[in-house]
Amino acid sequence: MAPVAYAPPGARGVEAAELPAQARSSAWALIAAAFGVGSVLGNVAAIHLHPERPLVVAYLLCMASTPSLVLLGFAAPAPAIAAAELVAGLCIGVSGVLYETTLQQQVPREAFGRVASWDWMGSTALRPIGLAVAGPLAAAVGTRAVLVGGAAVTVASLLCLVAVPEVRSMRAGGTGAEAVVTPFVGEEPLPEDQALEM
Repeated sequence: MAPVAYAPPGARGVEAAELPAQARSSAWALIAAAFGVGSVLGNVAAIHLHPERPLVVAYLLCMASTPSLVLLGFAAPAPAIAAAELVAGLCIGVSGVLYETTLQQQVPREAFGRVASWDWMGSTALRPIGLAVAGPLAAAVGTRAVLVGGAAVTVASLLCLVAVPEVRSMRAGGTGAEAVVTPFVGEEPLPEDQALEM
């Protein structure tokens, strides 16, 4: 989920890099702190939220990460970007809780470690590429185009995820309309022929 939920930090920072050093550090500190506060609030709020379709809600909430990119692209004032990041942090916080909870509910215990490992690898593998290309791409086509284009790609990617039938049909606590059956743990049952003898 992370690649579409978060724009690469390098892409978010290219606009801030054009500010004077002192203003840049102060503005970026305000923006980063706003996202952090929003994340904490989102995690707390998620305790009280129990949507029927958690993945649909989680992916739609991730779209809240895009307005700050557009505001950065149009060089909006730092307080406006910080306000957008506060909302983004809150929504991403809720989204992360819904996603991780769904993962634990849907994946059998013995497979969870492998699934979670693949999930995190896929979520972070493209970030170095984003960091590497953000600067040269901004120099080639312009900072505004990169930031606004990144917002558009993020929204399009999330809509593609929501369009997947399995995502739309996923219910809290089960796959589709059926709950996940807990895998058998403990002593294995005897084969049928041995059970009959007893």
